[in-house]
Amino acid sequence: MEKNMNKEIIEKYIAGRANRQEAKQILEWAAENDENSQYLSRLKLNRLFSHFPDTDAPKEAMRKFKQRYSRRNFVWVFSRVAAILIIPLVCFSAYQYFSSTKKTPLVAFSIDNVDSIIEYTVNPGVKGKVILPDGSEVWLNSHSSLICPAVFGNDSRVVALSGEAFFDVHSDEQRPMYVKTSRNITVKVTGTKFNISTYDNDRSFNLHLISGKVRLINENNKAEFDVLPNQEVYITDVEREFKLKKNPDEHLNTAWKEGYLVFDGTLLSEVIRKMERWYGVNIKANSPRILNERFTAEFHSESLTQVLDYLKMCSGINYLITNENVVLSY
Repeated sequence: MEKNMNKEIIEKYIAGRANRQEAKQILEWAAENDENSQYLSRLKLNRLFSHFPDTDAPKEAMRKFKQRYSRRNFVWVFSRVAAILIIPLVCFSAYQYFSSTKKTPLVAFSIDNVDSIIEYTVNPGVKGKVILPDGSEVWLNSHSSLICPAVFGNDSRVVALSGEAFFDVHSDEQRPMYVKTSRNITVKVTGTKFNISTYDNDRSFNLHLISGKVRLINENNKAEFDVLPNQEVYITDVEREFKLKKNPDEHLNTAWKEGYLVFDGTLLSEVIRKMERWYGVNIKANSPRILNERFTAEFHSESLTQVLDYLKMCSGINYLITNENVVLSY
């Protein structure tokens, strides 16, 4: 395996220092067989874990954590991270343990009348998959959080989301699922598949329905909107009205679940937000003009440096990386 590919080139690729020709060579080599792909993914996994905190959380932090949540009558709160390496057909999961630096959850609201809840949180740069108590599956995108009861009630299934998620909801007409969001938009479903994006620092709430039927409820004015398959609905923070998006692109909205980062004439202001979540970095533009540029590209296994190199080639925008900070300039 290794004798067919220079190990130095592999290490350069994983570190994001390989040039375009070397990156192309690595990807073609990894696609030759499962053994090569798995070997490359193991190296990337090791690099990913090297940036994680020790698996054993500090005892003092754990003691304070238990005291904090016992006062709120929570039986337990789990924080789970699945780290999805962006290599074709290869997916690994990892647990994120509590640290003394975490002070507040991403979801700033709770589920009422529930004694025991579970909070699933994924940090920037990682993604995760959650199995709900009823068997429904939820994929969480970077910097997202989901709260759900340890056991659903007899009449309904209520969860709370901050960030972006893809739901595959187990059908149960007698117990509809309600997805509460920090934007005061509730999604009512029975059994369906849909993608929902409700990041607090985005300009709008977006839902793309793949199959089934959902109803959106604006908790501020009680307005309701029924969504049909292959429809995308959005509501901006300014207009506060449900609107249909013309010709929605399912791949554009859901490709993140398969490890793709996709832009289609996307404003750089939005590109920056997505890249920050995807790679776990902070990106700033030193000119307002940069934020109004548009970018079209699709990435699968490229490093942050490779994406920025492509952006520079397409638009002439330079970049400077210092630790976890990126500055864009002309």
